[in-house]
Amino acid sequence: MTETSWKAQRLIWIVLAAFLALGGGSPVVLAQDEATPESEEGPDASQSELASELPPPDLPTSNVQGYTFELNSTTTVDLAAVPREAVVYALNWREASASRTERIANNLGITGEVNDRGNGTFDIGDENGEIFVSSDLVQFFTTATPDGGDLPGDEDAITFARDWLRTAGLLPNSADDGRVIARSEETQRVVVQFLPLEPQGLIAAYPSVLVTEGPGGFVVESSIRWPSIERADLYQLRDANEAWQEIASGQAFLDLQLPEGIADENGVVRGDATYSRIDIGYTTAGLPGGSQYLVPIYIFSGRFTPADGGESYRIRAFVSGVANAGAPVG
Repeated sequence: MTETSWKAQRLIWIVLAAFLALGGGSPVVLAQDEATPESEEGPDASQSELASELPPPDLPTSNVQGYTFELNSTTTVDLAAVPREAVVYALNWREASASRTERIANNLGITGEVNDRGNGTFDIGDENGEIFVSSDLVQFFTTATPDGGDLPGDEDAITFARDWLRTAGLLPNSADDGRVIARSEETQRVVVQFLPLEPQGLIAAYPSVLVTEGPGGFVVESSIRWPSIERADLYQLRDANEAWQEIASGQAFLDLQLPEGIADENGVVRGDATYSRIDIGYTTAGLPGGSQYLVPIYIFSGRFTPADGGESYRIRAFVSGVANAGAPVG
């Protein structure tokens, strides 16, 4: 992996952690008529699945604050009403090429010769910026200094990011309206993210577009990881009661941001968690370079109250949703 590619992946995961800390996406509870969408293959489409077993879902395995949890977990969710099927999506990456790299550079006013870095990766750059292109990443960054001014507000930052991506020819047709996921007055940077319109409730690092802006909306960096997203098939979801048992027994990943002083000296958090909602979200499955999918997961949401009482905090628990998928990746 090149240094540029490594930096891009590191940025994506750093921003993803911030994204989860700020609330993540907007997982959607599927209505009953959405749980079994009509298929071209007819009513038995759910019996014709992609494979005997999907790859295990990519789920976090540790709390971002490094805590471990000893919780008394209960739920008020009607588990019998949870949808029994959900769509699985196939991800197909676009092959990188020198011509594509040159076209993006021309759109952004970057000149020079395209360098073939080997293994299907290319780059090009001048004083206006540098571009790195592989099958699963397009990254732009510049060392140019933004003109003076203030950081744009959220609405303007999203507009600037969208216009820049359109100019570069890098705005996916299936991208949503975008959102600001990070802002720092100290470093004078604001980060805008675009996610797919479908599926909603994405917690994975990609498909995603990240645009980092400085004062005046000047784009200093952008990372685009966006394969084509195709509805592949319906899959049977695992029994919601079985998924709940993973949470009740402490086997699920917990998204819980806490202030200092809640955990004990060993980093253990104790208290009560009451889950009042269940959503169908999506994450990636499958290794890069092979067959990759977006697969459904269960997201249980509720409130956590520390053992010594006081203020309660939002808590989410993620568990695999597909009946024949393997254990979460660690």
